[in-house]
Amino acid sequence: MWHVDPEDTEAVLIFGNVQIEFDEYGNLKYQITDQRARQIINLNYYIVGDKIITTQPSSPKTEYTKFSYTEKGSLLLEFGGMYANFIRKYS
Repeated sequence: MWHVDPEDTEAVLIFGNVQIEFDEYGNLKYQITDQRARQIINLNYYIVGDKIITTQPSSPKTEYTKFSYTEKGSLLLEFGGMYANFIRKYS
């Protein structure tokens, strides 16, 4: 599971407390948690080159997110000109 890096204050302000979890079957769970509630968005994904391509079964639309890994091993996502740094959390 990946969490928005709390030190990435701009990403936290824009996206909130986000967690993403990928599985090997092409399922992606996008979870946003705040003081009032937790919202979970279930997506399907696949990877082509340096892009994560997602669709939401309940609202079919294809989205493209560029990704890379930093030298420290975190996941850097770029969506619509905005960047977010995610760090890996193991259960």
